[in-house]
Amino acid sequence: MRNFLDCFESCIGREELKQSTEEKATHRTLPPPPPITEFTVNTENNFAVEAFKAALETCRHPSKNLVICPYSAELVLAALFPGTDGELHAALAQLLCPDGRSFSDLVTNLQAVNTDGALNSANAVFYDDHCRLASQYRETVETSIQCGFIPTPFQDAPDRAVDIVNQFVAEKTEGKITAFLTESRPNAALILINIIDFAGQWTAPFNPQDTKQNIFHCPGGVEKTVSFMKEERACIRHYNVLDYARAVVEVGDPKIIVMDVKGRKFSVMILLPADNSADGMRQLVEMLTIQRLLSWLKKSEPDCPPYILLPKFRIRCSTDLILTTMKLGLDQMYAPSAGNFSRMMDDGKEMKIDEFTQEVILDLDEYGVKATAVSACRLVCHCLREPQPDFVADRPFLVVIWNEVVGVPVFIGQINDPTE
Repeated sequence: MRNFLDCFESCIGREELKQSTEEKATHRTLPPPPPITEFTVNTENNFAVEAFKAALETCRHPSKNLVICPYSAELVLAALFPGTDGELHAALAQLLCPDGRSFSDLVTNLQAVNTDGALNSANAVFYDDHCRLASQYRETVETSIQCGFIPTPFQDAPDRAVDIVNQFVAEKTEGKITAFLTESRPNAALILINIIDFAGQWTAPFNPQDTKQNIFHCPGGVEKTVSFMKEERACIRHYNVLDYARAVVEVGDPKIIVMDVKGRKFSVMILLPADNSADGMRQLVEMLTIQRLLSWLKKSEPDCPPYILLPKFRIRCSTDLILTTMKLGLDQMYAPSAGNFSRMMDDGKEMKIDEFTQEVILDLDEYGVKATAVSACRLVCHCLREPQPDFVADRPFLVVIWNEVVGVPVFIGQINDPTE
């Protein structure tokens, strides 16, 4: 207690120390910190960290921001899983549930601790009217991840199909993402979509009046002026006013801050490399594992109250997950094969995924953190009725190059063999 008070005195001054000392009897009678309700984490499933690493390695613009929602991508893969067979089925099983547990266990456990409703999820399969979904596949996905099935005219009315998907996304994201799908392919069979929406208020909000402009040092020596939130006595303030919130943990390299949101079911961890260099960030990423992240969460706060400066930000990031998932061993998803998705359709025709994308919006300010993710993969299928072309020049034809203003044919030709 003496060391704690010495540190306290050096940080907030004698007057505030006197006030705190008068209240210390109250602090001694505080009950022990309430236990955090946790579900058993599958620590062998390192999907989240490995997916982030793979996304970093395959991103087209490594100097840009990269934010992904691994849980959202996992839910899309979980919706695919019951419809797969062969090598792809085995690869997904190893990726999603390496210890043999059903992925739905994770979904159930996460819902059980999400009592304050901070995290909301929506799953949907948009399927073309001409598709014959296998009933077993549909039943399994409906029950395992609470997924809805929506008939969508991808082939007969592609523009209407785009509207149906975008209306669903806009509704579930409360208007934050309104034009997720820009076009539809006439041979699209399915689009599987997951939406994650998270909103949490800080256990101890920052004072907006303390937010000031400061310099942020970007890679490559670029400096930018951004708004920084400030909390000079985070540890003490949290201890005295808002019971038992965590603040800063320093474990050599990196420095770590863990900020809790109300309800103590979710928290935000920010990890700072030792130096602002490509090597510093690379080394930090390389050392990440799910086990290490969990161990950092359990570390105790320091005795000395920290001085926190955090930038406010709003980041919007779109990521192509095809290369990411290929690096994770799911190459088979993108190659046409009668066996890959044979449990999904009754007719067993060849299908492949031709698009797997994710869009994320992440907001952090004085009051809390908000994050929204939409993940979607599109399957194209040869079982659909192919659209018939209106004009097929597959026999000898004439070609005329006109000047339409004066009505003069400048070139006229007869094409009997286009290969000559």
